[in-house]
Amino acid sequence: MGQPSSYEQQQLPWVILRLGSHRLALSAAWVREMAALPEVTALPGAEPHLRGMVDIRGRVMPLMDLRRRLGLASLSHEADELIRELQQQEQAHQQWLEQLEDAVLQGRAQTAEADPGQCPFGLWLNRRRAEGGVLARCLEILESPHRQAHLAAVQDDKALRSLARAHSGAVCSLSRAVERCRRDLRRPQKEIALVMQHQGSPLALAVDEVEAVEPLEPSGVNWGRADLGQLNQRLVSGVAQRPESGEMVFLLELDQLLEEGRRLATPDQLRLQ
Repeated sequence: MGQPSSYEQQQLPWVILRLGSHRLALSAAWVREMAALPEVTALPGAEPHLRGMVDIRGRVMPLMDLRRRLGLASLSHEADELIRELQQQEQAHQQWLEQLEDAVLQGRAQTAEADPGQCPFGLWLNRRRAEGGVLARCLEILESPHRQAHLAAVQDDKALRSLARAHSGAVCSLSRAVERCRRDLRRPQKEIALVMQHQGSPLALAVDEVEAVEPLEPSGVNWGRADLGQLNQRLVSGVAQRPESGEMVFLLELDQLLEEGRRLATPDQLRLQ
């Protein structure tokens, strides 16, 4: 199948996808299929952004890690970083609890922040969740036990002291939720493979998730308002605004990406079964 015409790209909707905190879009004219990412056969000596080969419905094709190609950390690396942050925040929250207990034991006024949304752990949790993405959703299980731990501290200092010492109740519930969150982050995340077509050669792009397929108006948005962050600017052709939410979306430079994909694997590799 040949390259979609500019008219086709203008008329068809756009596939809105997520890579971490970034939203990107590509014309649906290029997309042949979306599928859960299957098992990947690694290719020794391949470029870092070539994850390997995948078999999707009997068609063998190279898999490009779109995160790595755009200059972002891999999903697994980002999960490791989030686990490290979580460990630091858990330790800081334990210090908050110890300060609170010391105040109770010594009859001093409480100086630790009682509002769950304003303590260091709560501020970090709110910031991370606001960034969005598949990894941020793993943090949702922390909200309720974190709030309950603060509620116990405010309502009954003596009960909190007893619960903390026994490692039970609200304090222990938060500890269990943190451990469950760590386990969820260590599990391989379920990525999506977007099957693209370029001059008869299929290419799969590994993305975190697909949010929507919807119309966009690429023109009329000031590039100066766009914060590319770590994204490789050469692979971003423009920026658009989602009609309902007003969120900004980066448009991928697919000509270059697909031409690279055509050269990623040799004919012998493409015949791997």
